[in-house]
Formats: sequence, structure tokens, C-alpha cells
Amino acid sequence: MNLFDRIDAARARWNVLEHPFYVRWSAGKLSHEDLALYSSQYRHAVVALADAAEGSEHAAEERAHVEVWEGFMAALGASTAEPFEETAECI
Repeated sequence: MNLFDRIDAARARWNVLEHPFYVRWSAGKLSHEDLALYSSQYRHAVVALADAAEGSEHAAEERAHVEVWEGFMAALGASTAEPFEETAECI
């Protein structure tokens, strides 16, 4: 197996679009509560990316994503809860 095959295999293994959650989301099968919980946890990743981008050319773009995500959360009535242990490990 060459390098490109190994990279492709790793990419396929971690393809987020094939995760059961995203499959349900794409099919319109998530409940309001599912989306609210997801949005409150994913916000931590959005903020972490914006923090990491500080000082880069696209810092403003990443900060804008935080505002957009918080608007999504507000529409769902989601809270800005502390990250779950699994979320904290990712950020």
C-alpha cells in the first residue's frame, strides 16, 4: 500500500459524513433536542478554531463562524453548557 492509499484509507475511516449522526441529520431525522445538544457541544469546537486562528489572515472569518453558530443555537434554544468530557478531549 502506497502513501496515498494509506491516507485515503485513514480519511475513509474517519469520514464524518458517514457517521450515523450525520446520516440521520442529512435524512432530516434528528429531533430538536438532538440538534440543540449537538449545537451546544459543537460550539466549543467552533470557538477553539477561532481562538487558534487568532493572528492569522482568516481570524475574522473564524470569529464570524462563532456568531453564526451562536445564532443557530439561539434558534434551537440551546444552552452554552460546559463541554462533555469527550468534547473537551477534542478541543
